[in-house]
Amino acid sequence: MEKTVDRRLDTAVALGILALAVAVLFGLKFFTVSSNRGQQLDDSAMRTVSAGALTLQQLHSYLGNITIGTTAFFLFCCVILALVRGRFVVAIGAVAIVAGANLTTQVLKHSLFDRPDFGLTTINSYPSGHTTVAVSSVLAAVLVAPPFLRHVVIVGGAFAATLVGASTIVGGWHRPSDVIGALAVSLAWGAVVALAVGITHQSMSDGLVRSSLLAFGGAAVSGVFLIAVGVRPTNGIAGFADAALILGGVGVATALTIGIYARLVQRKP
Repeated sequence: MEKTVDRRLDTAVALGILALAVAVLFGLKFFTVSSNRGQQLDDSAMRTVSAGALTLQQLHSYLGNITIGTTAFFLFCCVILALVRGRFVVAIGAVAIVAGANLTTQVLKHSLFDRPDFGLTTINSYPSGHTTVAVSSVLAAVLVAPPFLRHVVIVGGAFAATLVGASTIVGGWHRPSDVIGALAVSLAWGAVVALAVGITHQSMSDGLVRSSLLAFGGAAVSGVFLIAVGVRPTNGIAGFADAALILGGVGVATALTIGIYARLVQRKP
């Protein structure tokens, strides 16, 4: 009876996360993409951070490593890890997260979402494809990770996903809303998979606070790394607060996405 109640609670939580992710995805689209005021704010936010030519070259080289081939190889490793542990359904779930999230992002960006002309650009970049690849891959890794690797995956995944999302902003490839939209798409697919296969497959459990703190640690290290390689406020000291708010916000959103998902799929059976 208690197990049935727990399962119902877990299902309700997963459905709530799914609903929240979808609401964020479409809410941001209508405000930051479809409205004049939203476009102006989003574009200004992107321009609060900048970097020199050498730093941009370094960040672009990181982003250039995100290809179909590297993503497929990473997913292949996740599948093998799940199969070695005898988790066939979880292996399918990992594939579903990565394939579903990235297909959804491409369909939304190129077919369903448009960007009205308010004097900036009509080329739609919402949601970010690079960020979707990074975050969905991290969620897949969290799903398949055995207990002894779980914390490493959370910290390392938060570092990598934050670095990718922030780098697309610094490089002028994407606006902050594009990155948050990608987080929402990935989390939505993660919740769908959790409903099917992920909620009870783990043998140990971390609390939400612990999972989130681990993810925040990885995101914070990513922020320090970006500063170390030369990312700076565009307006110098006067623009420090705005730049910190934007990149810090991306880091917090990324960490919460990973931390929440880690908790969702790490329930005791």
